[in-house]
Amino acid sequence: MKVKSNAKINLFLKITSKRLDGYHNLETIFQEIDLYDELDFYFTDKNKIDLFVDGNFRVGANQNNLVYKACDAIKKKFKIDKGIEINLTKNIPFGAGLGGGSSDAASCIKTLIENLNIKISQKELIKLALSFGADVPFFLFGGRCLAISIGEKLIKLDNYKKYNIVLVFPKIKIKTKEIYKKFSEKYFANRGNFCLTNQDKKSNLFKIDYINKMYPKDIFYKNLIFFEVPKKNKFLNFDNFDVEKDMFNNFEEISIEVAPEITEIKKSLLDFGAINSLMSGSGSSVFGIVNSSQKATEIKKSIENKYKNYYVWAINMV
Repeated sequence: MKVKSNAKINLFLKITSKRLDGYHNLETIFQEIDLYDELDFYFTDKNKIDLFVDGNFRVGANQNNLVYKACDAIKKKFKIDKGIEINLTKNIPFGAGLGGGSSDAASCIKTLIENLNIKISQKELIKLALSFGADVPFFLFGGRCLAISIGEKLIKLDNYKKYNIVLVFPKIKIKTKEIYKKFSEKYFANRGNFCLTNQDKKSNLFKIDYINKMYPKDIFYKNLIFFEVPKKNKFLNFDNFDVEKDMFNNFEEISIEVAPEITEIKKSLLDFGAINSLMSGSGSSVFGIVNSSQKATEIKKSIENKYKNYYVWAINMV
């Protein structure tokens, strides 16, 4: 059984506070894109897990792989005695801010639950996915979601234009934990309340306060893991998100210190005709928003000519 496991980009990413448990609260818009890994599942009578990995961006086929961990957890939790063999083809680079490993874990969870007739509530499903990473719950649903807390509380968004994307990976692997650490050292080291406020005039972190400005906290921060946007609610009009004006990522200034190439790639995408450009997640991948597949192909060729050793894709929002 073959399954496609799509990557994501972040159209908006703002770190809002550091929690007492060491994690960070954030506000982000996840957008699924059609760059994907492929997972081929086989069920056997061996009662063990076999994982094989190939592709352009190979990772370890061992017990540290999120796919292996997800399979193992499900087998143990639901007492599954079937064997599971997975062939994973990695087309999504790791250390790129695209969520490839998390997407693979989510695909594994969904596939096993559907094909092994496992009964599980949505709340339990989210909790299981969250145990493998804060963005894994998003990949259970895909499309476009606005996320809060550590990224696991989701608002599903349905009304949006599906732009073309030019995605660039400069072959620089960035560890998300290191970027969070550097961010904390810069902005939270001496704070008693662990919270960024508008007093941070010099930080440029509040250049865009898009989400807080538009959606009241008493509505936005419900104590729910996942909830749909009410169809008729004047406070939750997400159609106002504008990719030309509202895209923002306050990890950029930290990641650019590690990979200065990010700045140049963003500028090149704009120079070649992208509507806007942004780093995804903690980097190092950068994407440009484009109005047509023809223009995306043109920009892709221009980027490839300028940066001979970079990976470049002309892809789509899902």
